Amino acid sequence: MQVFGPKELQADVLQKNLCIGCGACVSLCPYFKTHKGKTAAMFQCTRESGRCNAFCPKTGVDLDLLSASIFNSKYSGDSIGNYKSVYVSQKSSSAGEGNVQNGGTVSALMKFALKSGAVDSAVLTGRKGAVSLPEIVTDPEKVFNYASSKYSTSPVVAGFNRAAESGYAKIGFVGTPCAVTAMAKIRSNPTDIEDFRDKTGIVVGLFCTWALDTRGVEKILKDKLDLDSLQRVDIPPPPVDVMIFTSNRRDVMLPLNEIRPVMT
Repeated sequence: MQVFGPKELQADVLQKNLCIGCGACVSLCPYFKTHKGKTAAMFQCTRESGRCNAFCPKTGVDLDLLSASIFNSKYSGDSIGNYKSVYVSQKSSSAGEGNVQNGGTVSALMKFALKSGAVDSAVLTGRKGAVSLPEIVTDPEKVFNYASSKYSTSPVVAGFNRAAESGYAKIGFVGTPCAVTAMAKIRSNPTDIEDFRDKTGIVVGLFCTWALDTRGVEKILKDKLDLDSLQRVDIPPPPVDVMIFTSNRRDVMLPLNEIRPVMT
């Protein structure tokens, strides 16, 4: 399969507003940067092919190829993907405490993976105000600091790229479907590197249907709460039709109709 370069990435993805801000093209070279959920080309690059284009989940995805590479089987077309069994789970109290959301299973899994040596690092999503940022975590006791849903785009694959460049060889990764698709492309060695080695340890995919535009959220909330101290974002189960933002232990509830214009 032909791999194109940054020129095509800009024309086919960035300029057409198809970028989902996963960060797959970031931290590979100085040319692409991400800021508040948006990715931009800082300089022109003349390479005819490159990892930036090859890793992007919006430049074309061969699901049969990825499924064969990751699961050794053809893509089934099942909406839930390849699976062995399905469980309902919740972390136990012995796993640790933190600002968990929806049971804390993912945080507990990644903490255990670090403690057991199944991974040597974990790329998780932290928060700086309303901005979601990837972090490389190596201390199991710090995993729960990054618990809870963020609801905004995080360039988490850029965190994986940084971790791989730093020498980690069994990297744990947590991301939404678009980011996990980028990870599958990375793991399939699309640029045919001769001495390629898959540096992932465990990849955990999260359910997702949309993300909040960071700049839009900042505009809506700037006069309603202290964004720098934002601690939690949540949507209660129906019939409640609000999104709850928590800062300094104070909740601000906004109708989803006010939030939908900044959903991407």
